[in-house]
Amino acid sequence: MFDEVYEFEAGETLKLRYRLVVANGGWDAARVEGAAAARQADG
Repeated sequence: MFDEVYEFEAGETLKLRYRLVVANGGWDAARVEGAAAARQADG
């Protein structure tokens, strides 16, 4: 998404959603991937 150019017509809307995760300690790759997969499942 960030390496492409997007052109919008006047009045069109772009909706972006972000999630911030605050964790106590380090997460290994499996935990990060699991959290990302759960977020995608939430829609």
